[in-house]
Amino acid sequence: MEKQSFMRTLLAQKKKLNKSRKLFILLWVVVITGGASGIGKGLAQKIALEENAITCILDINQEEGMRTVSEIIENGGRAYFFLCNVAKSDEVKLCAQQIFSNTKIGGIDILVCNASILRIGKFTDLDDKDYQDTVNVNILGYIYTMRAFLPYMMERNRGQIVAIGSICSHYGDYLGTAYCTAKFAIRGLMETLQMELYEEQKNGVVLTTIYPYFVDTALISNNMTEPFSTFFDVIPLDKCVEEILDAILKERMYYFIPQSLAFLCNAAKWFVKIMI
Repeated sequence: MEKQSFMRTLLAQKKKLNKSRKLFILLWVVVITGGASGIGKGLAQKIALEENAITCILDINQEEGMRTVSEIIENGGRAYFFLCNVAKSDEVKLCAQQIFSNTKIGGIDILVCNASILRIGKFTDLDDKDYQDTVNVNILGYIYTMRAFLPYMMERNRGQIVAIGSICSHYGDYLGTAYCTAKFAIRGLMETLQMELYEEQKNGVVLTTIYPYFVDTALISNNMTEPFSTFFDVIPLDKCVEEILDAILKERMYYFIPQSLAFLCNAAKWFVKIMI
């Protein structure tokens, strides 16, 4: 595909930055993978309780997932839980079928691919299973979920896919060979899929990729005593969730948290180029 064609796609997306769909989200169905804890849980609660959208949580942790749904319902929101291992395509397809066939849900408007695992260690210390598990959840889990729901969006030429990436989607970090490799893959997946949607004239399907710094969740605290890098403080979960929702509503093509990360990522790439 010509670079000029993709740039037209980019410019078309940027024109939407100031459009907020806040008034319409109460009519929507939002599906969130990994919604039982961390960023996914925070986003599910905020979308269901503050935006009044129907929220579907897909997670491998049934106990925490059901607890999250119960908390949402008890506070007046609408939510459903679906037990799902996103690393297994048949389970993802089954969940999609259940969502489409449920008359109280009946479809999807926003898909948030968030489920991830974190394996920390030197390249030679991590074993094959560490890398295989990371690929299965952090890469294939996103692919399986998108493939299950994207055809529905493309048929209507309407919807939004949100991928939770990371600062590690842009540069490698110490002890993060497994995690960084997976997050780089998500960036490539979203950028390439954007080109395909443009070529197929499915501009009504919006892609949004979020690149947060390290967020104060169990995924981080349970796996390391301090972040890989220390450019910024760990981001409070509430702040991260608030910014993600804002990026979704404004249909941002990509969004860094904090936004100054965009400058640092570009500067780092420039520095590497001049050093080689």
